[in-house]
Amino acid sequence: MEAELAALPETIAQGLSVWIKVVRGEGKWEHAGRTYRSIVRYWHVLDPILKAWLAAGAESLREITRDDVKRAIATRKGTPARSIHIVLRNVFRALRQEGVIFRDPTRGLVFAGINKTPPSVPSDRLADVLSHAKDDFQRFVMVLVCVHALSGTDIRRLPLTDLDLSREGLVVRRLEGDTSSTWTNSTTAAPPLGSANVTGAGR
Repeated sequence: MEAELAALPETIAQGLSVWIKVVRGEGKWEHAGRTYRSIVRYWHVLDPILKAWLAAGAESLREITRDDVKRAIATRKGTPARSIHIVLRNVFRALRQEGVIFRDPTRGLVFAGINKTPPSVPSDRLADVLSHAKDDFQRFVMVLVCVHALSGTDIRRLPLTDLDLSREGLVVRRLEGDTSSTWTNSTTAAPPLGSANVTGAGR
C-alpha cells in the first residue's frame, strides 16, 4: 500500500492514509478494524477510479463531487457497480468523520441495485402453489410474488389507496434508480382481488 500511496499526489495520499487508519479502527472513534487484506480488496476497486479522477485533473479528494461518484458507479453494472458504491461511501464517510473533507459526496446516494426482475413461476407450478393458500388474501399475495415478482418490501409498501377494485387494478411503485418503467400484467389464477391488473411505476 505504501508504494501505491507514494505514486499519488500528496493531498490525495494523505487523505487515503487517514481512510486506512479509520478502516483499521484507529480513527476518531475507535472500533474493531478491518484486516489489511480487506483494505487491499477495497483498493483494487478504488484504484481505477482514482486513476480516472487524476486523469481528469483532480488534485484532492475534496474536489470530488456527487456527479463524479455517480459517473464512477456508472462505469460498471451489477455487483461491480455495487462494490464501487460501497467502497466510495466507505472512503468519504471516513474522511468526513475525521474532518479531512467538509462534504461527503456519497451522502444520501442510494445504489439502485441490480434491476433484474425474477422470472414468473410457470403456470403449472403456480396452480400447485396456490392450492396451498388458506384464504383469498394468501392467494393474492402468492400471485403478487409468483406472477409479478414483487418482493416482501414491495408488498409491505403497497398503500390501500393504490388498489382500484372497480377496475381490478393495483399500482405498484418501485424505486428503480433514475429510470421509470411501466408494465401491466393480468392473471386469472386468483379470485377477483388476486386477478387484479398490476401496473408498476418507477418513482
